[in-house]
Amino acid sequence: MFTSTLRPSVNKLRVPLAAALAITIAMFHLCSAATEKLYLVPTPQEIRQANIGLPKIVSGQPDLLEDATVVTKLEKKLAWSSQTSSARLLIPVSVRYRGTTNSYCRLATASKGVKDIVLVKLPTQVNFDDCNEVSDLRYMEINGDGILDLVEGILVKSNVSSSQIVTTLVYLSTPTAESGYCYSDAASRQLAPADLKSEENIRKALEIAKSRLGVTVFDCAPLDTAN
Repeated sequence: MFTSTLRPSVNKLRVPLAAALAITIAMFHLCSAATEKLYLVPTPQEIRQANIGLPKIVSGQPDLLEDATVVTKLEKKLAWSSQTSSARLLIPVSVRYRGTTNSYCRLATASKGVKDIVLVKLPTQVNFDDCNEVSDLRYMEINGDGILDLVEGILVKSNVSSSQIVTTLVYLSTPTAESGYCYSDAASRQLAPADLKSEENIRKALEIAKSRLGVTVFDCAPLDTAN
């Protein structure tokens, strides 16, 4: 008798528990889907257009080499900044020149239809002319405006040895720049190479820095120091 009177109660508990579990799983998938929607991958045609247009944009840039044959190479991971009509295609690119050792890692952006390709301006001190490659690349929302930002780790020569080191560059969306993006020295300084291994580590490091600095968003580097 004792056992039979308990079974209905246990069965009744199973129903709400199962429902709660189903809701939790559904919410997880919804959140995952919402995150995935931020990463809008360009079409093969859009990538081809970027490949065609970039060398022309890079040639003659005042903060890069002039009068040299330029070779550009897109990073494998490109993304649209948002799903709006004003979204820009984020184009991390390696820039090299035939017959020279100069090499740059830069970010370009383009409007819908891969038109209006523009290089994001960089202060002189981070416009490295010995960038070997982009070692880490993460698209994530940092400043809370609903538009993807970009965190890069780039391999450059060390100032104190013959080895290469990882330097962090953080690009933030901004309506004040022609490219729609700016380099943030304030955010870049908060990230160590180990932080770049996961988005979670990056977010944690930046949130700790915001609390320590007493800020809610990170600023762009002053434009008067950029080329």
